[in-house]
Amino acid sequence: MREVGLASLDILTYEGRTDKAEKTVKYELALKKLASEARNEAIYGKNGKIVEMWKDAEESLFNLSRVDGKLTMDDFWKMNVYDFLRYKKMLIKHLKRNKK
Repeated sequence: MREVGLASLDILTYEGRTDKAEKTVKYELALKKLASEARNEAIYGKNGKIVEMWKDAEESLFNLSRVDGKLTMDDFWKMNVYDFLRYKKMLIKHLKRNKK
């Protein structure tokens, strides 16, 4: 980002057409480099991070409801964060004890 700023300022101090063209090329290269290095991850939309996090949460709840057998996905959705995480931790401990 620093290179883009410096290159844009450098364009303002040109001496002749060739100097301006060289500085413009340098600026455009800096912009391309910045665009390639900057992350452009979608946050919204059908492929965005939020949607992926939501899908992961649904899969987690589905798997927990299948493992538990007593609670449904709706029961898990109604829990607050503390209750959900505590129940999940206790269920994992219970399953580990039963495997031994």
